Amino acid sequence: MPFHDPSIDNVVLSLILSRHGRLLDVGCGYGWFGYKLRVEYRFNEPIIGFDIYKPYIEQIKHIKVYEDFIVGDARYLPFRNGAFDIVLAAEIIEHLDKRDGLKLIRECERVSRELTILTTPRGFYPQNSYGKNPFEIHRSGWTEKDFCELGFTWMFAGKPMITTSRNKVTTHWIFSNLLNMLPKKFKRILPKENIVAFKSKSAL
Repeated sequence: MPFHDPSIDNVVLSLILSRHGRLLDVGCGYGWFGYKLRVEYRFNEPIIGFDIYKPYIEQIKHIKVYEDFIVGDARYLPFRNGAFDIVLAAEIIEHLDKRDGLKLIRECERVSRELTILTTPRGFYPQNSYGKNPFEIHRSGWTEKDFCELGFTWMFAGKPMITTSRNKVTTHWIFSNLLNMLPKKFKRILPKENIVAFKSKSAL
């Protein structure tokens, strides 16, 4: 996830730190959350990094915040049921089409014993591949309704956003400019541009 949006950090980190135990970082990319947890928050539990793109893992091995790395397809996680206390899949589901995204969710829930966390832009956010990584293309858009139907609790994070039609540049530009004219008290209650969805198998 090279273009990570830090607006989700506080929500994701507070959810992880509310638990203890083994963490799987699915789509770990450049190791953003592994580094934040280990270095800034002194998270002492084992963290396993998982990504389909081997060059990312090769680049972050030297930071020594993950116990191990695995290269593989997140639709088919090679772990037993309940192998991890927490499973995080940050900014990865939008890189799959809807059918494969649902496979990812089922796999994350399967290998999670306690807490599953997913983050994604709200609605479809266009992104092409870059560099030599073909997996960076965005193939689907997700809304709060999608996660509700799957039994997840969700929160918004980031800047206010009225429309989810970010692929329609003119529409998005008009709504963004209208938002700038609203008082702050209204902006605070509006939907935001990112979703953090989570499901716990016991009370948080």
